[in-house]
Formats: sequence, structure tokens, C-alpha cells
Amino acid sequence: MVPQGFFDDLLPEIYPLIAAHLPLYAAPSKLLALALTNQSISEFALPLLYSRLVLKNETNALHVLQRLLNDPPFGRVVRELHITSELSYEIRTKDPPSDVIRRVEEVISSGCLPLIHTLDLYVTQGWYHDPQRALEPVRGFGMFSKAFSMKLKLNCPRLRCLMLENFAEYSDDTWIEESGIVQVSDITSLAIRFQDLTLEASVTNKLFKHIRFLSASLNALELGPGYVDSTSTSPIFELDLPVLRSLTLSTFTETDTMQSMAFFERHPSIEYLNIASNLMDDGTCWFTPELPHGFLPNLSHLRAQWQDVRPLVPLLPQLLTLSIYRSINTQIPYLLRALLPRPLLRLRSLGIGQVASSSNRNKHIEGGLWFERVDGTFHQARRRESQSIFDSFMHSIARATPNLEELAFHGSCFPLGSFHLYHQGIEYNPKSRIDQATFASYARELADVVPGLESITNVAKLYPPYLTARITRNTDGKIADVEMGKGYGMKVGYDDEAFPWAPREASG
Repeated sequence: MVPQGFFDDLLPEIYPLIAAHLPLYAAPSKLLALALTNQSISEFALPLLYSRLVLKNETNALHVLQRLLNDPPFGRVVRELHITSELSYEIRTKDPPSDVIRRVEEVISSGCLPLIHTLDLYVTQGWYHDPQRALEPVRGFGMFSKAFSMKLKLNCPRLRCLMLENFAEYSDDTWIEESGIVQVSDITSLAIRFQDLTLEASVTNKLFKHIRFLSASLNALELGPGYVDSTSTSPIFELDLPVLRSLTLSTFTETDTMQSMAFFERHPSIEYLNIASNLMDDGTCWFTPELPHGFLPNLSHLRAQWQDVRPLVPLLPQLLTLSIYRSINTQIPYLLRALLPRPLLRLRSLGIGQVASSSNRNKHIEGGLWFERVDGTFHQARRRESQSIFDSFMHSIARATPNLEELAFHGSCFPLGSFHLYHQGIEYNPKSRIDQATFASYARELADVVPGLESITNVAKLYPPYLTARITRNTDGKIADVEMGKGYGMKVGYDDEAFPWAPREASG
């Protein structure tokens, strides 16, 4: 515990250092608590709070954006603007409309954010279908004006990080190409993710060309071009990105394994890799069964489908976080126990994603019928048998990951309250919702099985915030309390994220 009066004795120069070491997703609440300590401290803490604005819903976002318009000195303090928001029907249908995207453009066009270096806008899914008109496509929203990129360049000359997610364009709306938003210059961190079924191929080609222009200085790249008849990774894998540390690719439909391998061999600097949410045909892999010596030596965070994690088994001991999509039945404990000679001592966070599979198919899938007995012996099931997650599944996970702190479930088979496994079949009728008491009960059981577990997140639902359980323990390691709450994703390894990682869909 910090002694009373400790912060009063600190030099003013120390406060920015304290703020810089706070995880971005937790900084607002921590700095606000610090500001409330006393008047003297608030003079230092509040500007730090405002310098990195993290706004987690439409109401708060609209309120702060209006203040930026009304109070220009306030805007000169802001260095980062992070917003996750819906585009609600009520706000969109006002006269005139005043949704978050329009208001952000108004703030930037007015020159209210002259020193900003990070603009992060994540629009939650679902807004693009009108609930009042039989789910017809929403027109005129989820887009910037034609002149926006010029205003952004003119009024925000220090911008280096641009993240836009779940924006939309239809075949007869050409705002993306006309606005130039995919061609903003001097960017070192770029995230562009368009809503499925919206993006035109011509825009995709222009985006790839611009990424080539940025390649020398790009350290983080996230691309989700949405549905195009055929979206290949080739334009990306032809590039050389010498300082690339983080790569996320989603909604691509084609990849060439040899080209993919050559790209990753040229980019040993990659620390974070997310290739989980792609639409490849069954059997199409990003990696060859045999890895070259020294392959991806700095990789610490991996998000991928089971078939792509399988060839990366030699790299798993170096990971801090791992999330596996589209596993079947017991493939994940099989991967972590049967294929690895030793436990993953570095791994602190694990995401478990699963898809449904038929009994007959499970018989022919690697690891589909595998299980481990209490004595540590491995077996193959020979008959149809329902088994709880607590019978052997999580015990195998606990043995494989002794230092695990954070656990998340996602995919079609993981509403935690009804999570069961069949050795030769899958439960097809899971509950769609679970009450907090049920979640807390199962969370406690999981925490009993995994001794170091501190956080459990159910990210099986489509939209955040997610239900979470925070576990506190006594000095002897026994569970003291399970506290329920809401969260926006997994936190371990995401200190620089305003909205920590979570699956963008519930497909496993």
C-alpha cells in the first residue's frame, strides 16, 4: 500500500512517467482516482488523463467530443483519442444526425486536435442494418466526407497512428476512395478493418499500394478488407516491412503457403501475430509442417486457427499469450500436452475457441478423441461419452500452463455455463445466456483447477462488454473471492491497447 502523502512529495516531472507505465486500458480510471486524491495532485493528473482519451460508449464519446468543440484549450492537451461506439438508431435519426463519426470529423475539421498522434475509432457491429426497416442496409453512415483526409493532414500534422474498424461502403457509395482515408501519409501504425460485404476491389488495390509507400516505417499493420470476390494475401506478402512488430490479417480468402513462409522468414521482428479470422478453405495453411531454424524468434503473442498453430508447436514455449480458434473437441489440451515435451512456463494468457463437429468426423481428426487421465496417462476414447470441462480438459490445460493468469472462451461451443465435451459428439444446444451466479460458480471451479488463474472472460457473445470474473486469492493461494464484472477483452500483453484483444466474431 502506498503511504499517505506519498504522491504529495513527488516532483511534478514524475507524474508523466507514472502515467506512461499504466496500461492504456486502465489509465483513465487510475489517473482519475489519483486526481481525486487532492487539489494539488489533480493539477498534474487531470492533464495526463485528458492526454489519452479512452471513450467506451456512444454517450460518453458524444459528450467529450462536444466539449472538444466548445473548449479549444482542452483539445490542445489531447495526444490520443480512442473511441469504441455504436451508431445507434436514435442518434442517427436525429435532425440533423449527430453520430460519433460525424462528430469526430467535425472536431478534426475545426482544428480542435492539433497535437494528436493517435486516432482510434472502433464502431461496434450491427449498426449497418436498420432495425426499423426489416434490417435493410443503413446508408450514409459509417463514413467520412470526401474532404476528410485533407483536413486530417492539415489539422493533425503529428498523426502517426490511425485505426479505423467496422466502417462500411457499398458498391454505389465511393466515399472511401474519394475521401483518401486509406492514403493518409506518415503513418507508422495502421489498422483498417471494413465491414464484411462492403469494400470494392479498387479500394483494396489502392490500400495495398499505399501500404507499400509506408512500408519502410510501418511497425504495426492490421488489415480486414471485408469481402471481395477473392482477397489474396499476395500483395501484403510481397512487401518488405523492416520494422514490423505487429501484424493482424483478417477476412482474407487466399494465401500461398510458400509465399507466407518467405514473408515471415524476412520479418523476424514480428512480436504479435493474429491470423485467426480468415476465410481460407479447409487444408490451406499459413505455415509448412517443417519450420526453418530461427523462425519468428521474437514472436510472443499468437492468435491463429488450430491448423496453423499445429506446425508452430516448436515456437509455443516462447509465447506470453496464445489464442486458438476453430479447435475441435479436445484438440487444444492434446496440442499442449501430447505434442509438447514440457509445460509452457512463459504462457500467461490462453484463449480457447472451438467449433462444432460431428461424431464421425471426430474419429478422423488429430486430437479429436484424445484425453488425459488423472495419473497423467494419455488415451484415445473408444465410445461416445459426455465429459465435463472439469473432468480432464482443464486439468490438462493446468498441467500444460502452470503460470496461466488469464483464460477466455470463444466460439460456438463456449457459453461457459453449459460447457461440456463429447468424446464422439458435440452438445448442439448450449444456453445462449448465463446468469452471473452460474458464471461465478463455474469460474470458481476453473480457478480451483488452475492455481494461478486471476481472470476469466466469456467472449462467446458477439458484442462487448463481456462478462468477466476476477479471482482474488489468500496468501496460501486459496480462492478468497470471485468478483463479477464487465470487460472489453483479454488484458495480458495488451498494455498499449485502449480496448484489449477479443475475437471480432463468434465463429471460434
